[in-house]
Amino acid sequence: MRLFTELYTELDQTNKTNEKVEAMRFYFEHAPADDAAWAFYFLSGRKPKQIVPSKKLREWAIELAEIPEWLYEESRDTVGDGSETIALLLPNNSTTDETPLHELVEEKLLPLRKAPEEEQRSAVTLAWAKMNYSQRLVYNKWISDAFRLGVSQQLVVRALSQLSEVPVDVITHRAMGDWQPTPEFFTGLLDPHLETDETPIARPFPFHLAHQMDFGPAELGDLSE
Repeated sequence: MRLFTELYTELDQTNKTNEKVEAMRFYFEHAPADDAAWAFYFLSGRKPKQIVPSKKLREWAIELAEIPEWLYEESRDTVGDGSETIALLLPNNSTTDETPLHELVEEKLLPLRKAPEEEQRSAVTLAWAKMNYSQRLVYNKWISDAFRLGVSQQLVVRALSQLSEVPVDVITHRAMGDWQPTPEFFTGLLDPHLETDETPIARPFPFHLAHQMDFGPAELGDLSE
């Protein structure tokens, strides 16, 4: 998760197109395929449905921060974002969570949607305890269905094209349709020797994960613009 959080921070702090593209190119160059597949999934605007209600995250954060609810509300009004408010109010932590992105999403985040509330609370507060501010911010946005980032799908594809030297239109075509964030999909996306009409855009995905993500039309729309 560390590398993706660094990417999120870089993208959030610049309005320059070339800097955004370079930051994504750098990430995809250094991330393993199973992590890169999930990063592409999130950056292209797809996401699983809400995992834990925002109300519960707020309640748990207030308990951990040992503050009254009115102070949280005042802070929320000042900051303007619930995920960021929670990340700021939680006890300071300088450690970094080195859990791989795909492991965090597949093994820790997605299973929580159907879990009992006590299990959710335990898992979330434990995750917070392992993360620094920036990681908590990204984690909160994922888990509450609030993840947004100021990059277009075309910019993500441009970064991948620069990295792989596969033409933008080819990558765009390969990324259309019903695909799942698997390492096989991502490897095929950047394969310069793979014919476009042979790209495996609908590879099998573990049933239990697909069910947990509750894929719908909004999450699986094509990437063309």
